[in-house]
Amino acid sequence: MQLTHLRIENFKGIAQLEIPFIKEGTKQVRPLTMLLGDNGSGKTTVLQAMALTLSLATRRTEEPSSFEWPGFLAERVSSSGSTRVELDVRFEADELAATKELYLLWSKAIQPHAQGVHTPPGNHQDVRLVYQDGFVHALQGEGALAQFLGRFFIRYLLRTHPSLRQSFSRVGDVFWFDQHRNLMSLGSDQERGIERLREFLVGWWGFHTSPRRTEASDYLGRLQKRFADLFPGTAFIGVEPRAVGRAPSALDSYFLIERDGRVYDLAEMSSGEQAVFPLLYEFVRLEIARSVVLIDELELHLHPPQQQALLSSLRRIGPNCQFIITSHSPYLESVVPGDEEIRLSGGQRCL
Repeated sequence: MQLTHLRIENFKGIAQLEIPFIKEGTKQVRPLTMLLGDNGSGKTTVLQAMALTLSLATRRTEEPSSFEWPGFLAERVSSSGSTRVELDVRFEADELAATKELYLLWSKAIQPHAQGVHTPPGNHQDVRLVYQDGFVHALQGEGALAQFLGRFFIRYLLRTHPSLRQSFSRVGDVFWFDQHRNLMSLGSDQERGIERLREFLVGWWGFHTSPRRTEASDYLGRLQKRFADLFPGTAFIGVEPRAVGRAPSALDSYFLIERDGRVYDLAEMSSGEQAVFPLLYEFVRLEIARSVVLIDELELHLHPPQQQALLSSLRRIGPNCQFIITSHSPYLESVVPGDEEIRLSGGQRCL
């Protein structure tokens, strides 16, 4: 899925705004759009409006009050008047076909009493999604809204149909990375964030070092390659047990990284590494493709060379994804083509 146009009315501090995502003079969607503007101009709010609307449609978010973005208050969204967000979304033929196939499997797997009461996905190439009064609907009807559920169907079916994991590359969703991202942001609290990440990485190391390793199962290999692209000379060197006074678990291990001759645990990463690692990790773990990806302050804690490296690697990290990013970086403004930049009004110019 790709966004072609955004309209906002009274979403938090934004009274009215329209943003096109089509290349001027064409019908093609820009793979990258960078939002610029002073603090308080609404860059983060624009990302939140898109993330909330899309995630309600894809069922990543159940209701506005459960929307996960630090500092977001659902009860304040309409403080300036009645809120309406419109997103024009485009689907490719293969994504529509994949979603229909997944729906058929899902409809057979759900409880018998629920079968036949759900609307099957439609076949609309272009859908207008509307957020209003805390709910989303599609102007083209319930079938059009069901087109957003491809990944929802996969998540439901994975335990009984593990081979469906390969279908993640055919269907999209929305993913967002806020300006508070670090290793701690991967869980509900700081300690759990590190533990959750450590548990996954230790498990991935077992697959990575197994003689039965396959390319599909080697998540750690893919993560290491992407991390080393941004921080050259970096390598994951393994798992080392920590001394504990109980039967050890995966959480009782160091996950060691080497860079420029220094060996350190993942909890000892630099602020720049911590800003990038969750992004790369989630792309690998969730197998993000064909999706809308929102990144607040792409340059967070990164020096210009790493900013350039991350910007250049986005399309390799997320195949066929549409990236919408915000930035305060003069360096990124200088390297991103002008037709991929949108400057929001409000406040004094900071770039």
